[in-house]
Amino acid sequence: MKVCRLYGDGFSLWFPWWRIRARAGLQDLRLHDLRHSFASFLVNEGVSLYVLQALLGHANARTTQRYAHLASDTLTEATEIVDGIVAAQPRMVTSLAAAQGVHVPSW
Repeated sequence: MKVCRLYGDGFSLWFPWWRIRARAGLQDLRLHDLRHSFASFLVNEGVSLYVLQALLGHANARTTQRYAHLASDTLTEATEIVDGIVAAQPRMVTSLAAAQGVHVPSW
C-alpha cells in the first residue's frame, strides 16, 4: 500500500480516488490520465492550446501539446476546411503556388 501525502488541510485525495476506481472497475486509471483526457476533449472541440495551457497551469506550451491528443476526426475536419478553401479560391491557390515555384495540377 502506498503512503499518501497529506495536504495542508489534512485531506488526501488518494483514499477517495481508490474507492471511486474500485467502484467503477477502473483499477488502472490514474488521476494524471484525467488531465490528458481533459486536454484532449477540449482541444478536439476547438479550444485554443493557449487557453488549455492556462487551464492546466503549464508554463510551457510544449508541455500542453504533449497533453492534447488530436483525434483522427479532428484532423480530417481540418483537411476538409483546407479543401473547401482551395475549391472556393482556385485562382488564389494557383497564384500562390506559382509565386513559390510549385506546380499545381489542374484536375
